[in-house]
Amino acid sequence: MPLLSIPALMAFQPASFQSVGWPTHVHSDEELVRYADHNFEAEVPGMYLPDAEFAPVGFVNRFTKDEANLATQLRETVAEFTASRFGRAVMPMTNLMVQFGPYRCMEALSAQYGRKLDIFEPGPGAGYLGALLAQNGYTYASYDVTQSLYLWQGHLLDATAGENFVELAGNPNLAKIDRKAVIHLPWWIFALQLETTPLRYDLVYSNSNLGEMTSVAFRQLILYAKLLLAESEVGAFTFFSSGMTRYQTLETIDAGLRAHGFKKVMDAPFHCYQLEGRDPAPILKAFQNGIPHIGGTRADATLTANDVFKTPKSKAPIDTQLTRWFHGWQAPLSED
Repeated sequence: MPLLSIPALMAFQPASFQSVGWPTHVHSDEELVRYADHNFEAEVPGMYLPDAEFAPVGFVNRFTKDEANLATQLRETVAEFTASRFGRAVMPMTNLMVQFGPYRCMEALSAQYGRKLDIFEPGPGAGYLGALLAQNGYTYASYDVTQSLYLWQGHLLDATAGENFVELAGNPNLAKIDRKAVIHLPWWIFALQLETTPLRYDLVYSNSNLGEMTSVAFRQLILYAKLLLAESEVGAFTFFSSGMTRYQTLETIDAGLRAHGFKKVMDAPFHCYQLEGRDPAPILKAFQNGIPHIGGTRADATLTANDVFKTPKSKAPIDTQLTRWFHGWQAPLSED
């Protein structure tokens, strides 16, 4: 790890996870199987009810056939590599399911701009938005400060992007990488990107984590976002939820973005800011009727989470039994 300053080392720590005892480190690859999916949140059973909505990720429990096919393809990919690399097959359920909200947004925006947008995601969690994007030909990059999640994300992106995947943990020379690749950026390299970077993107999506960033980490992200977005006609910074407001609130997030040249475009269905000089019309048009489905209208979205994410018991995420015991979740599991 390169020599980093004290404020950088203080800023880029998974403090919120650590404060609630969430496991931030693993000691072997086999342990990563638990990060393939987690369902233990109390909200999970309600998400599987007909027409359920979950605003923090723009989730609606309705799926088209095209969306179901995308989910099935990725679930099978994950089951295959978790079995071969970790010794137990897991088909993701809730963590993948909820990422269809933001993925629908990326598809809708790309349709408005006439091309697949290039996406940068700080703190992608279980990584399924990035996996959907990588699986479907998007340019994408992410970084994470949590060791366990970063290692899991590396396996997931490697499996979904294939030869287009670039891991920078052992190869920190950004100047020589393909800008259109699917890039995995270690936090310590991100922390050194202070005034220049060769990377360029159209949209920064930073969900459920801005409230958990210290002032140093938050400000650096905004400054870095300006560099990444400088050449894009889109130039958007987006999120649904601030996450735990441990360090930032919606008010301080808004003030920080405005102070650094971003203008608010909208607060619904998600928060969107653009760099000054960009035209907000394509973004507003994309979501004038809410978040559109992929491959059809809401009337065509006749499948539910129980249909799309039905899972053989032998490939179920390892916390499904505990979630059922604690929260009464009747997970859509089938016999093998």
